[in-house]
Amino acid sequence: MLFETDNVPLGIIGAMIDITEQKRIEQTLRDTQEHLEERIHERTAEMINTVKQLFREITERRAIEKELRHAEERHRHMIELISDSIYSVAIHPDGSFELEWGMNGLTQLTGYTLDEIGVEEWVKLVHPDDQAIIAKRTARFMAGETVETEYRLVGKTGDIRWVRDLGQPVWDHEQQRVIRLYGSIKDITSYRQTRKALQESERMLSTLMNNLPGMAYRCRYDADWTMEFVSEGCLALTGYQPADLIHNATIAYASLIHPSDRQSVHHAVRKALANHEAFEFRYRIHTIEHQQRWVWERGVGVVHEPTAPVLLEGFVIDITASIQAEASLRQSEEQLRLVINATNDGIWDWSIQTGYLYLSPRWQTMLGYEPGELPGHESTWRNALHPNDRHRVLQLVQEYLEQHRDFYQAEFRLRNKAGDWQWILARGKIVEWDAEDRPLRMIGTHTDIREQKQAEIQIRKHAARAEALARVAGRLNAQVDLPSILRTICEETRQLLQTDIVLIGLYQADHDHIAIVDGIGLPAETIATIDPIPLWLINQQTPVWVFTDTRQFPAAISRIDRIAQSATCTMLWSLMIRDHDVVGVIANITLDATRTFSQEEHRWIKGIADQAAQAMSNARLFDTIEKNAPC
Repeated sequence: MLFETDNVPLGIIGAMIDITEQKRIEQTLRDTQEHLEERIHERTAEMINTVKQLFREITERRAIEKELRHAEERHRHMIELISDSIYSVAIHPDGSFELEWGMNGLTQLTGYTLDEIGVEEWVKLVHPDDQAIIAKRTARFMAGETVETEYRLVGKTGDIRWVRDLGQPVWDHEQQRVIRLYGSIKDITSYRQTRKALQESERMLSTLMNNLPGMAYRCRYDADWTMEFVSEGCLALTGYQPADLIHNATIAYASLIHPSDRQSVHHAVRKALANHEAFEFRYRIHTIEHQQRWVWERGVGVVHEPTAPVLLEGFVIDITASIQAEASLRQSEEQLRLVINATNDGIWDWSIQTGYLYLSPRWQTMLGYEPGELPGHESTWRNALHPNDRHRVLQLVQEYLEQHRDFYQAEFRLRNKAGDWQWILARGKIVEWDAEDRPLRMIGTHTDIREQKQAEIQIRKHAARAEALARVAGRLNAQVDLPSILRTICEETRQLLQTDIVLIGLYQADHDHIAIVDGIGLPAETIATIDPIPLWLINQQTPVWVFTDTRQFPAAISRIDRIAQSATCTMLWSLMIRDHDVVGVIANITLDATRTFSQEEHRWIKGIADQAAQAMSNARLFDTIEKNAPC
C-alpha cells in the first residue's frame, strides 16, 4: 500500500506466487503428523499396556517369590521342629550313590560335617556288628521297597548312637530302576535305653512276683473275684495253678475264702472303693488240699477307662506262721504276765538310743504311783535315784553298756510318791544291738527289797548289839570294884540304846528301897537329889517296861521330869535281878517323846541288866572275901 505525505493511501502494489505445492506439502506434513501422532498414541498405549503387564508380572512374581520364601521358611521351621534328620541320595545308572543333601541334625548326630559325610563314608559310620543289616537294607531299596531299619552309628568322638532309618525309593518307570532315595534318620538312643530299662524292670517285676511268698493278682470286682491275672505264687499259696483261677477256669477265688470271712472281706473292699482308698485285711482261705491258711491282702481299685468296669489289683501273702507266732506270743506274754504277777516285780524296757523307757504298772505302783502316771523316759528313773547312789549306779550301767561287765545288777534307793526312799534291786540285760554292735535295747526288773534291807539292818543291829553285849560282859567280868561296874553299865547302855540319860539304882536292904547311886547325862549333884524308890512301888513281875510320861510315875520318882527339865521324856526301865531278888534298876531316859523301844532293845537291856546283876554279885562276893581274908 502507497501513501501520500499526509498518509493518504494512493494505491496498492502486489505480487502473486503459486503455493500449490507448498500447500500440498503442508497438507502432507499435517497428514503425516496426524498419522505419527496416531502411531505414537497407539505405541504409547501399547507401551503402557506392556508396562502394566510387566508390572503385573513383576508384582505376581514378587508375590510368588515372597510366598515361596514363606513356604521355604515354613518348611525350614517344620524341618527344624521335626526331630528326624532327613536326606536325599541320588542313585546313578552305574549303581553308585551320591548324597545330594542332608539336613536337620546329621552333623549333630555324627559329629561330621555334610562335606565329610558321603554315602560311602556313611556306611563306614555304621557299627561293625550292624554292617550286615545295611547290606540287606540296600538290596531291598534297589528292589523298590520302603525299608525301616534300626542300627548303630559310631560318631566322630567314638560315641555309639542307636538310630531308626526310614528310606523310601523313587522308581523311574522309563529307566526301570530306582533313581533316588529319600529318607529320615531318628536318634533313638534314649528310647532304646528306656526300652531296655523297661524290659529289665518288667523282668525284675516278673521275677519278684514269681519268687515272693505270695500271689499278685488283677481281678474283676464281682461276686467271684474273677481273676484276669495271677502270679506264679498262686500255686504255693492255694495249691492251684494260675490258669485254674484265671476266668474261673477251674475254681473262683472267692470260693476259697472261708465262709465266715466272705462277708467281711466284701464289706471291706466295698467301703475302701467308696472312699477311694486302698483296702487291707486278713482272712482265711482253704487250699486245694482243704487246709486252712491265714492270708493278708492289700489292694486297690483301678479304672483304666471312664466307662470300663472297676478292677482290683493287689497282693495276697500267707501269714499262717505269723498268726501262729502271734498266738504263741500272746500265750508267752500271758505266761510272762502271770510269772511277773507271781514274782511281784516291776518290768522296764529301755530304748537306749531314744531314751524311751517302758514302765510296767507294777514298776509304778511299787513306788506308790498309779499306772501311767510316770513319764516313759529314762530320766524318770534317773531323777528318782538317791543322790548318794546316783553316781555309783550310773557308772554300773555305763560299764555294762560298754561290755566291761557281764551282767547288770544294782541295789539303790528310789524316791517314792510319798517322798520316802525305797530300796530297789535292779537286774537288766541287753537284748538288741545295731550293725556296729552298739546296744539298742535293754530290759530288766525292779524288786522291792525294803523288807530285806530292814532285815539286813536288824541283822547288823543285832550283830552290833551282840558285839556290844559281849564287850559289856567282857568289861564287867574284868572288873571287881562296884563303882567301875556301875560306870561301865552307864556308858555301854547309853551307847547301845542312844539315850540321853542313864541312871543306876541299887537295892538297899536295910531301907527296903532302891537308891540312885550313879548315872550319866546329869550332874552328880543332881543325881544325888533323886529320892529313893520304895521296893513295894516296883512291879517285880515285869523286869522291863516303858514309861512314856513321867507325870504318871509314882510320887517317889515323879521328880525325874523336873530333873530332866522335860515333861515329855520316855523311860526304859529294867530291873537287875539275881537269884529272883531285885538287886537294882537301870533307867534309860530319852528326851524325845516319840522315841519307841523295840522288843529287840528290851531283850538287850534285859541281857545287860542280868550281866550287871552278876557282875555286882561277883563284886560284893570279892569284897566280902577280901574283908574276911586274914591279914
